Amino acid sequence: MCRVERFLKRGFVWDPDYNYPYDREIAIIKYIQTDDNCILKFICDTLIKMDDAYVDMTKKRFAFNKLFSNIINAIYTKFDWLHLYLAKEEIIDTPAFAKNAAGLVPFFENLFNGLFVMQKNLALDISNYVLRNPENDLSLSVVARIFYYNPSYLSVRFKKLTGLHYNSYAVFVKLCRGDFLIRYKNLTVTDVSSRLTYTESQYFSTIYKKFVSPFANIISNSRSQNK
Repeated sequence: MCRVERFLKRGFVWDPDYNYPYDREIAIIKYIQTDDNCILKFICDTLIKMDDAYVDMTKKRFAFNKLFSNIINAIYTKFDWLHLYLAKEEIIDTPAFAKNAAGLVPFFENLFNGLFVMQKNLALDISNYVLRNPENDLSLSVVARIFYYNPSYLSVRFKKLTGLHYNSYAVFVKLCRGDFLIRYKNLTVTDVSSRLTYTESQYFSTIYKKFVSPFANIISNSRSQNK
């Protein structure tokens, strides 16, 4: 049983007069930093209890927005590559769905499922390298050489551990970075394709048009669910 599950089995009772769940916020941030696999369950449990406890809507909105912002800050600290793909302000400044558990639970489920997809030794090392270096040459042969693996072995093991083909994953990450550069840095498709090591800007333009940022999807889906 993980630490979070032991915490939840204590029979925790939420005080309706409690202004803000500081103890839970501290625990959530701690568990995010230590890769506790039960963190999503803990966050969802906290949000649901907050939803039930607060009667004053102003106080509830303040508490939800504060906890939401602090969790997002902790996530960006833990996953320090995330800023390469999505501006933190875009998430924090979209509080429309951050008013209750119904809006935030699916948001965090989608977010954490995406962030914790790689949790096996080789896959985690490779995926972290790719995520931190999206503008480098991420071809299978180059990355295999960096990690001293045979390219065929790396390809087979990566697929077995993650269910993803390495080349598809690398392209996906590059497109995420390209989407960020185009939307936030106002770079042209030609400039972005060059930065991402694509020799043919037309090829990048073609695959980019078929691409939608996964994190932008999370936000847009959460917004649509709470309109």
